[in-house]
Amino acid sequence: MKKITGKVVSLVLALALVVTSFSANFAFAANKSVSGTVSSTDRDEIYLVNGGGANDSIDDIATNVIKPELDTKDHQDLDDDVEIAAISHVSGDNLVKWEIDDDEGDADLTVKSDTKTGKEVLSILYEDTYNNDDGDTVTVKARKNFTVYVLDEDSLVVGKTYTDVSERTGKELEAPATLAQTKGSERQINVYKVTKGADAEAVYEAVKVTTTKEAADVDAVKASLTLNSALTVTAKTAGAAGNDITVAITEDGAASSVTATLTGNAIEVKGKTADLTASAVKDAIDAEASAKVATTVTEGEEDTLIVPAAAANLADGADADDDVALTAAAYLELSSTENVKIKEDLSAIDGSAAAITLVSGKRNSAGALTNDAAVTNFTITVKKIDDGAVSKESDDKYTLKTKVEKKVDATQLLKNAGATPAGSENYTISKDSGKIVISSGNYEPTTNVKDSEIVFATTGTVSVDEGSVKKISGTVGSVSVNDDATVGSIDLDEGAVTVDGGKAGDITTDGTTGTVTVNSGKAGNIDTSDATADEVTIYAGTVGTIETDDGTVTIDSTDEDEAVSTGKITAPTVDAFAEDAKVSINGIKASDDGTFTFKGTDLTLGTVDFDYRETNVVFGTDDDEFVGTLTNPANAKNAKFNTENEDTDVTVSGTITLDSISVGSDSQITFDSNVTVDTIDGDGAMKIAAGKLYVTGSVSSTTLKLSDTTLAPGTTVFKADSDTVDEDDFETFGFTLDVSTGNEVDTFKIKTLNFAGLAINKTSSKIAKGYSETFTASAYPTGTSLPVGATIKWELDGGSDDVFTLTTTGNTAKVDITGIDTDFASENTTTLTATLYDEDGYELDDYDAATCKITAIAVPEATSDTTKDFSVAKGSAYQFKITSATAPTFTTGTAGVFSVALASVNGNEYFYKITAIGNVGASTGIYLNGNKLLVATVKAPAFTTDTTKDVTVKGAYTLKVTAAATPTFALGTAGVFKAEFVSKTGNDYLYKITSVGAVGAKTGVYVNGVKTFVATVG
Repeated sequence: MKKITGKVVSLVLALALVVTSFSANFAFAANKSVSGTVSSTDRDEIYLVNGGGANDSIDDIATNVIKPELDTKDHQDLDDDVEIAAISHVSGDNLVKWEIDDDEGDADLTVKSDTKTGKEVLSILYEDTYNNDDGDTVTVKARKNFTVYVLDEDSLVVGKTYTDVSERTGKELEAPATLAQTKGSERQINVYKVTKGADAEAVYEAVKVTTTKEAADVDAVKASLTLNSALTVTAKTAGAAGNDITVAITEDGAASSVTATLTGNAIEVKGKTADLTASAVKDAIDAEASAKVATTVTEGEEDTLIVPAAAANLADGADADDDVALTAAAYLELSSTENVKIKEDLSAIDGSAAAITLVSGKRNSAGALTNDAAVTNFTITVKKIDDGAVSKESDDKYTLKTKVEKKVDATQLLKNAGATPAGSENYTISKDSGKIVISSGNYEPTTNVKDSEIVFATTGTVSVDEGSVKKISGTVGSVSVNDDATVGSIDLDEGAVTVDGGKAGDITTDGTTGTVTVNSGKAGNIDTSDATADEVTIYAGTVGTIETDDGTVTIDSTDEDEAVSTGKITAPTVDAFAEDAKVSINGIKASDDGTFTFKGTDLTLGTVDFDYRETNVVFGTDDDEFVGTLTNPANAKNAKFNTENEDTDVTVSGTITLDSISVGSDSQITFDSNVTVDTIDGDGAMKIAAGKLYVTGSVSSTTLKLSDTTLAPGTTVFKADSDTVDEDDFETFGFTLDVSTGNEVDTFKIKTLNFAGLAINKTSSKIAKGYSETFTASAYPTGTSLPVGATIKWELDGGSDDVFTLTTTGNTAKVDITGIDTDFASENTTTLTATLYDEDGYELDDYDAATCKITAIAVPEATSDTTKDFSVAKGSAYQFKITSATAPTFTTGTAGVFSVALASVNGNEYFYKITAIGNVGASTGIYLNGNKLLVATVKAPAFTTDTTKDVTVKGAYTLKVTAAATPTFALGTAGVFKAEFVSKTGNDYLYKITSVGAVGAKTGVYVNGVKTFVATVG
């Protein structure tokens, strides 16, 4: 056996130390993972093409197609290096296979089959990373579905016309918009062939289309010539010979009229230049050459001048041919042409690849448009042409179902009235002789647009003055909905929207001018998130939810006669000011980092969700205070609270974690629950209950007040991270601090108490007309004493003398409400102040005065613990708890349904019991202080019985009733049976009926007032 020498032992120990060192170092860099979300993608679907070959795949779908971005719940700053970690099949056909490159974090998709088509939904797991505050690398994981469509190579599809269809590579071809009813309204489509390029992504190629279905016996084609897009001259006889006909337009300054001559195949038209209109030239040719040619004037071009020109031949005439095959790529047909026709002549066998125009309207026998189209569905069918003939294979056919909707094309409407719209017209929608009509300038079409969607294409204004329209869409400079107007919805590609006294449904706008303003009236949900301007302003009225992407929502109640009420607002920046009227906001959610500003004394906020954004919250400004409550704010970890204006007084309700609190001079912020905050500063006052505050950073100069009614030395005031706060960093109010230091947490407790000022027994109160309330001022903190010789003086600040009356005695004050100002709400609020004075009558301004905000109300305010409709079993009772400063009135609307009784009173809590005494199904309103609270209904009691069918009884009969509570048992007719209780076992009650009446006598048997069966004496 070999010996281990000392050098070897030293080497082993050294290696052990090295290994130990590595282990320790690696322990510092932990890897963690959290769930996130896919916050944005460029595309969530892709269109691929089968057919095999080298181009049957698409590489690097994350980089080239999807371009995902991830986010965490608290919006960490990620590395923005998103990788694909896994892919799985979710649903649909199995169309593609995938290969993930672990080094690149990306994936390739390959089409499996050369012939299979369909849809497959994949689930893709993405990963990104960030480093947390501890230096750990955190992996963020998120899944999102990705849809793959596979199309047949060389198949046909119908889509809208694109300026550059190559931009749709790998994407869906969008269907054309539905048509308007307005005669002459147009939509353009193309027929595309699906191909592919360097990879498997779908490439769309516009193909030639014909409406000729059979080319075996091609008829001769008439030659034609169109002059100035206004007049078409067509040979009367089909065939190539028609190409020999010529038309010349000659200027003749001496001519008194437009005339034509025919010499052989040569037609010459003469006239003064100013007289050579399309109509005049047509009439002249018809008069002399109608046997050789026919003429047609393009609709709306009757007054277009035909420019003088040398003789030109008619063209495209062709002789009949029995052997010609179709050379276009596709055949197209409409399921019906009663309301929609194709504008172009697509009968040529070689077809046309240009855009195909669908035109709305009914036509006469000559093909001229006469009336608006009817609302209807129709189908566009295209079929592939193979070997010169239309294919009959189902796989070679494509259908698109579309429709003519109840829509009005405003531009076409003006054209039909004789106008020449330039795209900058101003429109007005109003009532006229019972119709809702559109006018523009001197043009007043008579089409009734009531309850229709109206599509605009103008940079001008649209003013909806009267009447009701279903929808406004398209492009406008601006649209306004005025006092007597109603618009079902507004959905603009471009344009600003103003609601000025009218009613509008949901509003969505886009483009560079996409702002929304509500001056008064009503609006539904507002969405400007896709608009560049992305701004919403509300001055008065009621609106639904408001959503912006990175814009500003401004609420400013400038009309004292009309309050503002909104649904939930989602935006990074919100400025809400209850200036002249009440403002109620259902809730706010931060969509990005930004600023929330709250001003005014009558602003009611629902829950504010800061969504972990870096939101700067400003309560009040230099010019305007904020007095109000922020209720249950959520996810405020990164929010900064700032109070400005000396009269600002904020109450924050609910547990909250904040980045910072900055309290401006003479302002106050009060918290009613636990607060965790990094920094606190400012010369104002922060009020909170003892033991509810935790500080992780620093404190500087803020006055700390405690909301507890009783304070005592040794009470924990707040806690802080170790060595972050000193006992003198806060300016304490009524106490001094002592600190108990710890390794991680320092605890600050009350050391001594000292008189700081006055406190009133309430900080706010609502008093009804005809009632009064007495308030008491005392030394704060409790247990301290007023300075020797000091006295208390009371005063009311604000409000009307016709509403409030003050009577004082020493440290008590009585406020009587003698009236209500129905014109000005501000006259019904006042502030009761108790101030300390010395024996010489000078204010002791070293000590705080106490205040109580008082509001006069018309009737006593009361709240109920029950506010929703409910039912009570017949014979059963239900008890309400009503909280009210004064005795409320509690009544039912319909007599005989429920009885009402005051059960008990405990301070401000009144307990009322209602008992169901009416018939099953009877209902009544329950009224609190004259206001309907809810509807209560009598329902069948909850019981079962072993007897549900009528019985004949000779002597006695015992039945069992099962009920959770003791039931009532009764007989309907006296003197027929005698009823008696037998026994109770658990929830089973036995009752016996004994016959006492004559044979044949009958009575109903009732349990809890409900007839269960009829008993007959046998």
